[in-house]
Amino acid sequence: MPNQPGYSLNPLDVISEIFDGEAVVIQMKTGAYYSFSAEATALWTQLLSETPIDDLISDGDPSEFLTWLANEELLAMSEEASSAGKWAEPGPGPLGVTKFTDMADMLLADPIHDIDYDADGLTIRNEE
Repeated sequence: MPNQPGYSLNPLDVISEIFDGEAVVIQMKTGAYYSFSAEATALWTQLLSETPIDDLISDGDPSEFLTWLANEELLAMSEEASSAGKWAEPGPGPLGVTKFTDMADMLLADPIHDIDYDADGLTIRNEE
């Protein structure tokens, strides 16, 4: 059995782009966006490539960063990884991550949020 990553990313709720070595990540359900430092961007890039948790390369222990990402709903930890008990309590923006909410209203007003992904391409209001 291949080494499982221990987490999953949801491409419908989280989008990201890397500009000049800095990841910008948007959580589409909350409208929050994040600016990642170089070290956080390096870990984010590994997560995007589905690197297993035990194989993540970082200067320190990535558990605080992973816990923080999970609490911000930027990734979901597997049950096995979550129950392992080795994840640190989340802190405010580990590894130089800055969270912004100033554009949340604008991002949440984006019509992409009104698409029913099970429909045949019709835009209808999701009432969740």
